[in-house]
Amino acid sequence: MSDTESNKRRASGHHKDEPAKKRGRPSKAVLNSKVPENSMSRVQAQEMVSRHPPLSYSSQQEAWFYDELVPWPAQHDWDEEDDAAIDEEWNQSELKESSSRLNTSQYATLFLLFKISLRLYRTTPIVLLSPICALRYQAVSKNHFCNEWIMSGKFCELLSSLMVHPCWEENIGSLALALRWTVICRLDSRSAWALDVKLSCSILQRIFDKIKDHQVESLNISYHEMHKAERDRASGRDEPSSTLSDILYEVGEAVPKENAVRPKADPKYNSVFGWSVLPVTVWDLKVLAKVVNSMDFKPEWNYSVEDALSTWKVENSGPELPPQDRLSVIYMYSQKSVFRHLRLVDRQLTSVQGTEEANHDENQRSDPFSSSDDNGPQLYTSSSHHQGRRRAVVDDSSDKESESVSGTTGPLPKLRRRHAVTDDEDEDIAPVRSSDSDRPFDPLPDLEGDEDDDDMAGTFDDGTNLDSGEFLPQATKELDEFRPSGPTLAESLPLRPPASPLYVSLRERELLSEISELRQGQRRQDDLMLTMQTQLDSMQSELRQIKQSIQAPTPSQSNPPFTMPFGKPNTASESVLDEPDLWWQL
Repeated sequence: MSDTESNKRRASGHHKDEPAKKRGRPSKAVLNSKVPENSMSRVQAQEMVSRHPPLSYSSQQEAWFYDELVPWPAQHDWDEEDDAAIDEEWNQSELKESSSRLNTSQYATLFLLFKISLRLYRTTPIVLLSPICALRYQAVSKNHFCNEWIMSGKFCELLSSLMVHPCWEENIGSLALALRWTVICRLDSRSAWALDVKLSCSILQRIFDKIKDHQVESLNISYHEMHKAERDRASGRDEPSSTLSDILYEVGEAVPKENAVRPKADPKYNSVFGWSVLPVTVWDLKVLAKVVNSMDFKPEWNYSVEDALSTWKVENSGPELPPQDRLSVIYMYSQKSVFRHLRLVDRQLTSVQGTEEANHDENQRSDPFSSSDDNGPQLYTSSSHHQGRRRAVVDDSSDKESESVSGTTGPLPKLRRRHAVTDDEDEDIAPVRSSDSDRPFDPLPDLEGDEDDDDMAGTFDDGTNLDSGEFLPQATKELDEFRPSGPTLAESLPLRPPASPLYVSLRERELLSEISELRQGQRRQDDLMLTMQTQLDSMQSELRQIKQSIQAPTPSQSNPPFTMPFGKPNTASESVLDEPDLWWQL
């Protein structure tokens, strides 16, 4: 064998100094090997997939499908001018530019989050992290590539792992409440963030009933202290607590003990699109994930959020709608539906407020003795937030955001457009006091690292199947078939509006309108009583005249009076009411 042939043979193999090949996306066989077929997480993932069929719509139905995911009010007026206003708001927002390049594998984790949210909850993460649920995304990375509107890869991965865990029972309201609760505990917010849906847990329902009725600027005690006291009272009555209450309690216990560096509270994230919200960070998701992992659930739920995400990728790895190359368009549809929802609610609030003011002015004109300090339309004016939907005011002449006006329930002036904030602005991060950190939980194996939120660069999902191509279902002809497969968000939530605190102020204002009508009825009743009193005085005057005429001296009265058997003289009646004939006249 020649040296040339020998060299050729050696060239066909791997050199000892040659770097190993980079691993690509794991195959389904590899994923299956990591998750046993009979594991509890695998069984639960299979059941969730079977309960929630894939999305089904044609390309012509796409815009309608995503618009209908956000419920419309029962009664609403909408025309072409409203559509034009929404298009203008979208074109003028920073979201349009930020979301224009999402159709790449760089945003695979964001795409996976969208698919999970749509499949399990029939909504999008855009709706979840919006004023509809009193939430928004807060970026905490110092990386100049970070975008304050587009969720980072780490954020998407954490939220995806939480979404696929069965402890929420595929209820977006429960997950949204847990996210709000975590942020409230981190910020120690004392504002009255009320809840507008009836909860199956009586403990939580009593808490939010008290919060809704709170009439001061801020709560006297923290949410966790209030929750803890209510749980103690329920325990004394042998009243069981719900799984959601247990999770929220553990969140309240875990937040002050968490030793990870907390993100700085940035006032600019306390509102979005003119509505007050609670900003969700990677820190909040990590704490909530640790709590879920530490919970002693029933056996079929007793596994980590990381296992939940791994099994979900195994069980839901086939092609389905939406395709990745439509992510930017779907983002636009979802955001426009949020704009539309807020526009309708704002219009209803303005309409109710105008009716109240008109009724109040009419009452002032009809009742000159009424003062401006009575408890009429001002009944709820001192309530704070009222579902976290108080408007905030920003002064354009200053870079500082003025304090949010929480003393009114009506729609105050919206946030005027803020100046652009540079991405390279550093954030000061203050550590938690050493006395507050005793590390109750073990750190997550895959979630450690710098607290800075990361960007999407270099993040790839194991189960997105980017090479599978677009799935094109058969076009439908009947209007009834345009319905998406599975329940929509409007159908899966209660008949009342979704977990949207925006509707609370509206109903309170309707209640105030009813109170105003009751006040008018009371005033009419007072006028009627005054008229009756005048008539009674007139009758009493006539009776006195009759009595005087009866008591006038007559010839027969000159005789001595006849003495009654009990010593009472036979004189005229001592009272008008003693006369039988007068009783008949009355």
